[in-house]
Amino acid sequence: MISTEIWSKEIMDENLVEAYEKAEHLARQAHCTGEFTVNHMMLSLLDQPILHKIIHRFTGGETLCEKLIRSWKTSIQRDLNVRLTAIESTELFFDDYMVSLFSISKNIASENQSENIQVIHVILGILNLAKDAPIIGRVDYRSRAGTRSEYTT
Repeated sequence: MISTEIWSKEIMDENLVEAYEKAEHLARQAHCTGEFTVNHMMLSLLDQPILHKIIHRFTGGETLCEKLIRSWKTSIQRDLNVRLTAIESTELFFDDYMVSLFSISKNIASENQSENIQVIHVILGILNLAKDAPIIGRVDYRSRAGTRSEYTT
């Protein structure tokens, strides 16, 4: 990894570039002041096949996996208050969490001797950021064994 520019596409693999560009597009359309947040990135990452595989592995079923992803997307979109028209400003700035996420993701990629930052590194970075986040809600879902509750951040 050569570039030191924050969120430089030069140090991202092709899947992360695709996710980043989608997140950037969402940030430009979100009702905000030109701020690019972790929520924009999370919303984009929810469409990545690797995240679907991870969630499917933990939930044990495609239906539950898709239901959770739809629920998370709806929740994030509600938080972002996405509107259909783009904002006037062409300038975007990263919030503090996006700066931290970049640093964490870059370190994870380096520790794994990866040439580029990959989607999985960003997902692990988000988990690292979330480990100290307060619990704000509860997700209830039905499994074969009955009802299970998971707390979300």
